[in-house]
Amino acid sequence: MNFVIFTCIFWGVSFFLISVFYHKKKINIQYEFFDKNFSLIGKGMAILLVVTCHIGGDLGTKFLTPLGAIGVCLFLIFSGYGINESFLKNSTKFYWRKRIISVFFPYFIFEIIRILITGSDVTFVQFIKDVTCINPLSPFGWYLHYLLLCYLVYWLIRILPITNKYFIYSVFFISVVSFFLFRGNGLEAEQSLSFAVGILFSNSKEHLKIEKSTYINIKNAIFLFFIGTLFLGLKQTEVIRSSPEMIYNLFQLMIKLSYALFVLEFIMLFPYKKILNVFRTYGFISYELYLVHGMILYLFLPNNYLMIFAFLITSLSGSLLFYSLNLIVKKFLKVIFVGRPHESF
Repeated sequence: MNFVIFTCIFWGVSFFLISVFYHKKKINIQYEFFDKNFSLIGKGMAILLVVTCHIGGDLGTKFLTPLGAIGVCLFLIFSGYGINESFLKNSTKFYWRKRIISVFFPYFIFEIIRILITGSDVTFVQFIKDVTCINPLSPFGWYLHYLLLCYLVYWLIRILPITNKYFIYSVFFISVVSFFLFRGNGLEAEQSLSFAVGILFSNSKEHLKIEKSTYINIKNAIFLFFIGTLFLGLKQTEVIRSSPEMIYNLFQLMIKLSYALFVLEFIMLFPYKKILNVFRTYGFISYELYLVHGMILYLFLPNNYLMIFAFLITSLSGSLLFYSLNLIVKKFLKVIFVGRPHESF
């Protein structure tokens, strides 16, 4: 299938499914760099990039392969930013409780549902390793294992009696070391700096003066797009493809990180609020859609236009149902932990 036709159909149908709900509504989204709306828009873009990559891969479209890792890079940047903002407000209080309620317990519920639906033959030990994200069995579950490692490393560094300056040094030092440690796993190696970049954005937010549609934004966007495209082009050469794995992973890292940062600049420049609101809506269900679409891909292969449409409808419906279930479960867990469903911690 021609990748241009596929991409246009996928994104067109995706936008249509949500845009119909806002057709008669006046949209006036206000957002600043890395505020809640900005993060939701970015996460919405990220999940659509990931889903596009995965369907394209099933259809044999290799040209779309980088999109998935760019989307994951965005997710990790937002995760790093969010976790550091949470620490600055609450220190390490409720650190693991928050992660369990927002990430790991929803995955636990999802895995029970997925195993029942797919009829997977799983031993008790495999199930425990799965739901604790030590060895996830869910399609594309490697991301959750990597996220668990990021959370653990962040917490271990934060409980050390060091200044914020040395905290940042430690984060980037470990990120660089992890690049070499993950040399046998390209998916994790190419994301080794993503979480740390999010932390850096949070730590430097007082010094970042990023306005919408400024000349500096345009220059930054062009530069980042150029760097990503340059490394992507060089990666196609026989010299790089036959080079040692560490060199190849470095090129992969530069491609994904450069394009992800370009997307952040693109959001600040993009003027059409209705389209941004579509991304924002996807952002609300991005985690659920990440999990659900993997299961749907496992159940049936979207190998034609009709099946792509069916996949989108099924994935979105399942994600919305799972999102609604998560809201109920989170309120229940908050009642158990803090006694009040609407109290944050």
